[in-house]
Amino acid sequence: MKFRNPPPFPTGEPAFVQELRREEEIPVCWETAAQPEAGEADFRRGLRLLPEFPDPEQLLLTAEREMHRFLQRNNLAKPDGAPLITRRAADLAGETFRMTVTADAVTLEAGNTEGIRRGLYTILDSLAGSRGPFLPLGCSTRRPWLKNRISRCFFSPIKRPPFQRDELLDEVDYYPEAYLARLAREGVNGLWLSISFREVCTTSFYAVDPQAQQRLGKLRRTVETCRKYGIRIWVFGIEPAGWEEEKNPCPSDAPELQGPKFGCCTSFCPASETAQRYLYECTRSLFSAVPELGGLITISLGERVTSCLSTLSVTTEKTHPCGAACSRSPSEILACVLRPMTEGMHAAAPNAELISWLYLPAEDQAAEWIYQLPEALPHNVILAFNFESGCTARQLGKLRVGGDYWLSRTGPSDRFGRMVQAVRSHCSPGAKIQACCSHEVASVPFVPVPGQLYRKYRAMRQLGVEHVIQCWFFGNYPGLMNRAAGKLAFEEFTGSEESFLEELAAPEWGRRNAPVMATVWRLFTEAYANYPLDIQFQYYGPMHDGPVWPLHLKQVMRSLPRSWKPDVEPAGDFIGEAITQHTLREAAVLARLLADGWRQGLDQLKKIRWESEVPPARRRDISLMKALELLFCSGANILEFYLLRSRLLEDPPDAPELLRKLEAIVHAEIAVSSKLAELCNADPRLGYHSEAEICKYYPEKLHWRAEWLKRALATDFSACRRKMAAGIPPSRILTKPLSRRRTGRWYRNGHCRWRADADDAILRITVESFLRQDETAEEELKFFLADRNGIRPPWTALRLNRAGSDYDGFACARFRNEEFETSWRAVVEIPQLMLDADAVCFGFLHIWCTRDGEHCAENYPAGEFPLEPRLHLDFFTPERLILLEWNVVGSENRTT
Repeated sequence: MKFRNPPPFPTGEPAFVQELRREEEIPVCWETAAQPEAGEADFRRGLRLLPEFPDPEQLLLTAEREMHRFLQRNNLAKPDGAPLITRRAADLAGETFRMTVTADAVTLEAGNTEGIRRGLYTILDSLAGSRGPFLPLGCSTRRPWLKNRISRCFFSPIKRPPFQRDELLDEVDYYPEAYLARLAREGVNGLWLSISFREVCTTSFYAVDPQAQQRLGKLRRTVETCRKYGIRIWVFGIEPAGWEEEKNPCPSDAPELQGPKFGCCTSFCPASETAQRYLYECTRSLFSAVPELGGLITISLGERVTSCLSTLSVTTEKTHPCGAACSRSPSEILACVLRPMTEGMHAAAPNAELISWLYLPAEDQAAEWIYQLPEALPHNVILAFNFESGCTARQLGKLRVGGDYWLSRTGPSDRFGRMVQAVRSHCSPGAKIQACCSHEVASVPFVPVPGQLYRKYRAMRQLGVEHVIQCWFFGNYPGLMNRAAGKLAFEEFTGSEESFLEELAAPEWGRRNAPVMATVWRLFTEAYANYPLDIQFQYYGPMHDGPVWPLHLKQVMRSLPRSWKPDVEPAGDFIGEAITQHTLREAAVLARLLADGWRQGLDQLKKIRWESEVPPARRRDISLMKALELLFCSGANILEFYLLRSRLLEDPPDAPELLRKLEAIVHAEIAVSSKLAELCNADPRLGYHSEAEICKYYPEKLHWRAEWLKRALATDFSACRRKMAAGIPPSRILTKPLSRRRTGRWYRNGHCRWRADADDAILRITVESFLRQDETAEEELKFFLADRNGIRPPWTALRLNRAGSDYDGFACARFRNEEFETSWRAVVEIPQLMLDADAVCFGFLHIWCTRDGEHCAENYPAGEFPLEPRLHLDFFTPERLILLEWNVVGSENRTT
């Protein structure tokens, strides 16, 4: 069914930003007739803040202001109230503080401003979470076991395609003081923002970027603003960046900086004195220009090409990027990179810190050399590692493995535990997690499952983790999950998870309602564990924005959108793109368990009782919980829709009943879109995805989708029912016609020709290229295979290089190369047991690079297709497929 395109993404500043610029309301839920219990001090007569802690830079004014505001709002700011005294204590350091409560006074002691800051917020939360303005009598000392708790601005630009906006080059204030006050209260003490060495550093190797001073000026202002809230700014980069001719050319007079090539990029070689000087100059210039920077976070290995380590496979045991040319071990290579960076940084800023983040998100186990990387590192480096990547869970009786980040799984993965054990003997260990939300569903401010954070942080403490990066571009909105993370950084884990959740709930939901909220969050956590542990489901599945997906009764064979990108095209129907570890049936069952379990948690909210009206902030929390129920329900509906449609395409005897079930799902999804639109109108946070930098769903698009579905019912569904009643099978009505090719014939395509042959066991595909060997520097074939109904993962990792290298993701194909005088022949043999009985959707991409450096490509079937590879899918799109058949009588060009 053709229908108008969805409305464009909203432009301009998101409405929630204005809310972040307003001071947070901190209502209390004190019980009207509450009396202090034994062991509690009664401060109903009021409190007055007496700051005696020396603070020449006035860094504590912001925390003192928040305390004054809280006391005034709750009628406790009395000139004759009990004194709340802040003092210096020589025996305490860092954020450690000591709190002494007597019947007549509160004394807060710390060794520096940050200990006082944490103590003031702890007192504020303790008062808010009590039945009245009461505090426990006695003396207690609190020490953080996590030193750095680093987050990121929720709405600042990501400095990446497609928008490529740099927050240091505009005049927008991404750190309004009310927003920073919320983060500080929640325990965040670091924020990272993106930079590039080449754009901000002054070195003897290349000319200063013309916009460097503008960037550095705004960076200095940001650092100073955030310092007032006890928040250090960390610069983040993937440095040293690999050399690229256009974006980052290697200095012409320093060829020794070039290491082995990796794809279109040349790695950075750290072995020479020139390289050591380059890295030293970069960090020294940056930290000299902005001396109060908290530190540098760099992805040393994993995301993009950096040093020569990037050219090694992280799952195999080759450990010398340059072969015999360099005798350094991987650990020594990494040390060669990090040591001069650390020394340059400390020459300008002795208290700054460097975090080397190893981003290894794949499901596969890491090679042994990965765990040897800490051995030669400087002791003052922090080595961070993904907490859950490679974690396992048994879902529906089968063991699954999860790559990247997971809030739905507790972790840690085995590889994280091994790495921390290796790191602790040499330097300081850090964890990379997602505190508020993950790729599972990142179009909401946070997922309220604080019990998961309790379990993660308990494991971190047991392992000796000392630092945490709490987010990527998303997963950082202030609220429940940030507060839980900040509280857990001081938690001793002597009590139960249930008691922690009740203490967490008390300040905002009231002491009376705290047990109910603990139950709600526990049920949410149990339900969320059913999220399919499948990284492909995170990246392409419907949980982020299912309520704006069309539902295609008639096959369109189109791609699914990427969850983390601002893809404009509406979702297609090739649901197999979203699955690797599960069958569609399994994913649908798990999604339904998640949706149903979440609804059970929502039902518990009916037990909440308020003495007066519900505070606005709690109404927002309830709205978020309802929005998540709609997202999860929609995800389950979409999976079930395409599961049922696949059955319908097989012409079953119960086709009319299947069509009725499909119609029921469409009606349910119309209701979901309408309800979510109402929630979005009331809560502008909903739908925004920080990495995509747009709203994945918003009222106009939700209404568009509801109208799209209504029209589908009136057209496609009505036509299908009418034709089925006339005896036409559903497959003829709904299956998309594809160009067909038969085995046993040659087909010409640009610079090559191909044919397929089949016997009882093997499908053999032969491609012959007419390019001479002396015409190409490289030549490669990428094959794509998929099932006719689009419900299974496409076979994308199947490729063959003219030089002889080959790769098959399923490890079941056989390859053969034959070189002739004027051509090259490649043969791939695939077991028919891996394919459908007599047909497969098929296509290939022919890529070569000429001797002159020109990159060329041609598709079969021919057409204009995306030039950008898709994460985990390579260049696969269902539009670039024909139907390859065998054991078929008739014309090879026959179409349905």
